[in-house]
Amino acid sequence: MRPAVEHAHLLEVTALVPSTVPELTLLCLSDTHDQQDFMLHPLPRADVLIHAGDFSCRGSREEVANFIKWSDRLLDDGLVRYIVFVCGNHELNMQLSAKSPAVRQAQEDMKRALIDRDNVYYMQDSMCVIEGLRFYGSPWTTKFGDHWAFQLPDTEDIDHGLGGKFKSIPEGVQVLVTHQPPLGQGDHGDGNRRHGSRALLQRVLEVEPLVHVFGHIHSGYGASKREDLNTIFVNAAVCDDDYQPDNKPVLIKLQHAVAAESDHGTP
Repeated sequence: MRPAVEHAHLLEVTALVPSTVPELTLLCLSDTHDQQDFMLHPLPRADVLIHAGDFSCRGSREEVANFIKWSDRLLDDGLVRYIVFVCGNHELNMQLSAKSPAVRQAQEDMKRALIDRDNVYYMQDSMCVIEGLRFYGSPWTTKFGDHWAFQLPDTEDIDHGLGGKFKSIPEGVQVLVTHQPPLGQGDHGDGNRRHGSRALLQRVLEVEPLVHVFGHIHSGYGASKREDLNTIFVNAAVCDDDYQPDNKPVLIKLQHAVAAESDHGTP
């Protein structure tokens, strides 16, 4: 990873990748909270838009419709060619838990409208491949209260904890998209308290994706890297702690390491 470059309306990160990885540009957003049309900074063109969850406030029908219209417009205008996304804890109606058949059917209809679109990939503990690049996405976060979606205790418990969900992240995934941050990366909150998942960090250390995109903790926005790991971590939260959509979009450029060396005159 080269140092992140902060432009007027953009945080740009160059990821040096093997020649077997396609050179794509990844536009990373998260935590837009139904304010996609009111973001302070314009979006750049990219091959793939990654949204790491919390595109709504409560997962209402109107909010889902707003996200569909906005993302369809990005595709129709040619700003991006593909969209991949996961849900977050605010997407209450996307976790199909209603007991009423009528309510559950309404939830299923909403989910179908959201994901049944060309060049749009919804990931819920699942994988997709775009032009040879392998993505995996998961919506789960550490448990906080009883009124949010996709939450579990941060334990290694295979049956009842986040460890079981994150253990499903496969070997060979190149771009990992979660709503939850891993422990120690883009997860600092008030007083620098860490809110990341230990179970998720453990799996990232094992799988070592090229890029890990997440959000959830608004104050953790930015790009980072551990010295002992090749993975680039991006907290792409658009909204700040006051739920104002003021953070810059993050653009990741996947660039072949050999080409990058040539650009800098390395023999």
